[in-house]
Amino acid sequence: MNEIDEWEGIGAARLYGVYRTGSATYSDEFFPPGEFAVVFIPAGSDSPLTLQVTQDGIVRFDQGFGPTLEELFQEHGSDFVLGPFFITD
Repeated sequence: MNEIDEWEGIGAARLYGVYRTGSATYSDEFFPPGEFAVVFIPAGSDSPLTLQVTQDGIVRFDQGFGPTLEELFQEHGSDFVLGPFFITD
């Protein structure tokens, strides 16, 4: 069974943005890079959840580690194709 088959989804979340990944995106045998990264902010959290996708679908998701929203924007600001949507409550 694939781990993704056990995933319950992201639940309530806000879309932060979508950016085109590049050569700086961490990847290895078990963490393939996507063509795009779709970044969500789960309800009640400041930590982004990122789905890396290709034309074939989701190839990985990253949560609980990695850059903060500010770091994401600093690293990929010019790569965003949608957003970023700055979240204010």
